[in-house]
Amino acid sequence: MNFGQQQINLIFCSATVLIGMLLSSCAANPYAKFYTPVANSYGEIVERQRSENPTIVRGESIPPGNPDHMIKTLEKEIRIMRHKGYQLIGYSLFLSSKARLKMLRAHAKKIGARTAVFYKQYRHTERGHAPLSLPDSGKKIKVRRSGTISGDVSATYTETETITLPTTYTTHWLPYSRDRYSYCATFWVRKPFGTQRNKRRK
Repeated sequence: MNFGQQQINLIFCSATVLIGMLLSSCAANPYAKFYTPVANSYGEIVERQRSENPTIVRGESIPPGNPDHMIKTLEKEIRIMRHKGYQLIGYSLFLSSKARLKMLRAHAKKIGARTAVFYKQYRHTERGHAPLSLPDSGKKIKVRRSGTISGDVSATYTETETITLPTTYTTHWLPYSRDRYSYCATFWVRKPFGTQRNKRRK
């Protein structure tokens, strides 16, 4: 088993744990937030120039539920990509309700990937109730007052006043459901042909 194969095994042995732990942020790019670079065959992390037009590819369809299905699919397609002359430079793995392709493309450009392969697997549906507090403002009541004023001259009076009550809040519980998916993207560049041969000669 060469260095690259050991590296791939190490990466994806822990993937089952990562899928359950990582949650994406609505504001941040999850492909960037959960990105892990992968060293080359010499154990080096190579910095690359920004790419302008990376190819985005939808990976093989993955059955829902068991995260092992995703691991097996990734391992198989990594072997295929390596056989085609590509080198894995990093991957992103996270759980989310939705991940946009434009975020994937933006991150692929940033790290200099030539190709990004993404995978999506349905995991489960979350259901519950979310609180929503709404103001009960604008309530008004009329107050009627009457009485007698005594003095040198006695008189009776009656008056009506409209009073606005302070704002109160009522909490409503709204039902919701959302599907959760495991997302994974692998990022690739073309292998520099001849590098391995030149390295050996030295």
